[in-house]
Amino acid sequence: MAAGGDVIRLSGHPFVRRAAGKDLLAATGEVRRRLEVGRPVCVFLEGTTTGGDRILPFKPTLLQAAIEIGAPITPVALRWSAPDPGVIVSEDVAYWKDHVFAPHIWRVAGLRGLRIDIHFGPPLQSPPTSAVETWPSVYAANRYAWRAYPINDGASRSASRTCC
Repeated sequence: MAAGGDVIRLSGHPFVRRAAGKDLLAATGEVRRRLEVGRPVCVFLEGTTTGGDRILPFKPTLLQAAIEIGAPITPVALRWSAPDPGVIVSEDVAYWKDHVFAPHIWRVAGLRGLRIDIHFGPPLQSPPTSAVETWPSVYAANRYAWRAYPINDGASRSASRTCC
């Protein structure tokens, strides 16, 4: 994921290597700095990826910065689909399992007709509590956003992600 991490870092967004706990602490500080100056931040609170068929439990640590400064949290659901029955979104589009970043991006770039539906839930005002107390309401809002626009062309041809 070195190339993917480089792209994210070049964009100015915090990047967390899942295997490095110190990255999480540094990213949390960067999230706070960005929010304090009014810049938006997108974090994927699941902390990992799937084939897009479900929302995993959230890792609430990155919510703490928003909570501490009272920034609103906006649930966002992403749902990919492909009209081509030969494209299995959970395998061909979703980045997970043992996919290698560069070949994966090359493969996705060659697919035609991909669609991504983005649903924004209503902003949740951060209560002055901890991330551990807040994440269930964010999770519930994301589950609602994720289910709000079901894809009717079969689970094997659609995949979803959520972020806040």
